[in-house]
Amino acid sequence: MKVWLTLALIVLVNAVVFWFSPIRPAAFHPDPTPPLSGVLEANSALTKARVSGRSQIVGGEDIAMDSKGNLYTGDHQGVIWRRDADSQQWQEYARDPLIKRAIGLTVDASDNVIVCDAFNGLLLIDSDQQVQVLVNQANGRAFGLTDDVDIGPDGTIYFSDATTRYDVNSYKLEALESVPSGRLLAYDPVSKQTRVLLSDLFFANGVAVSPAGDFVLVNETYAYRVTRYWLKGDKAGQSDIFADNLPGFPDGISSVGNGEYWIAFFAPRLALLDTVHPYPALKRWLGGLPQWLSPEPQPYGFVAKLDQQGNMVMSLHDPQGKQLSAVTSAEQYGTTLYMGSLINSGIGEIAVQVK
Repeated sequence: MKVWLTLALIVLVNAVVFWFSPIRPAAFHPDPTPPLSGVLEANSALTKARVSGRSQIVGGEDIAMDSKGNLYTGDHQGVIWRRDADSQQWQEYARDPLIKRAIGLTVDASDNVIVCDAFNGLLLIDSDQQVQVLVNQANGRAFGLTDDVDIGPDGTIYFSDATTRYDVNSYKLEALESVPSGRLLAYDPVSKQTRVLLSDLFFANGVAVSPAGDFVLVNETYAYRVTRYWLKGDKAGQSDIFADNLPGFPDGISSVGNGEYWIAFFAPRLALLDTVHPYPALKRWLGGLPQWLSPEPQPYGFVAKLDQQGNMVMSLHDPQGKQLSAVTSAEQYGTTLYMGSLINSGIGEIAVQVK
């Protein structure tokens, strides 16, 4: 009798977990994970990185530099930090109720800091540290998780709305759900109009405009790919895949300025996640479990460089994740590559070659 009661209790608990799961997943059939070999072979390059602001900045996901060489990042408490170009010291730059979680940053031609705030949309911080909301919705739909941002040669601000279904506290559910809801958008600072360039993206993350301004790239984190949207030429208004079947979760992407791009991987792909992706019912049940039971990616530092055709041409690693891990942005200024992390402390930097 006790055995039957135990079995009945197990069935009941699992039924409740399944029924009250917040997700309604779709099947996803990812290609086999490419091996870390050739230019992707693990090395120890990132173990030599210097980390600044480790005692001050937690969760500095993105980095931006102004025309004077000052460096900016945000943190998990909504503070914008600036590292002075001369003193090399980090100090608080802006703290405002409108800034709750700055996860994407860039600087415009007037040295205003443009921020993607995960909760409040696209923001502008002027030289007096005054904060204003540029836009927080498009086509009548509020942003769910404003993520990353870049500016084109003509001043147009391109940014991503990672998901319209979840916020920054529950974004992992979208990895299981496999129902795309992300958007790539363009904001015109003159007309103050916002256009949706692409929708139904699998967690629209990092954004990078080409040096010529003829296309913009956006990372689809949970589809392991980089999508390209054409802004000029015969393909204007069309999109295609720039890089596919990536070896990790692509987060930030940035232009080097010579046609190459740095891409930051939050972590290598999870074999368990890829294994369950084809089975919606199993994913629905998993989505109903407490998030603390979800498998976490291994600590690993990983960035790579793509050429003009989207091919991997080099990679930098910290296989144990002791110096850098969960890298979410990689921005090159001069001969230095700066790297941020959504969850870890400080900003990493390492010298790189310039072609």
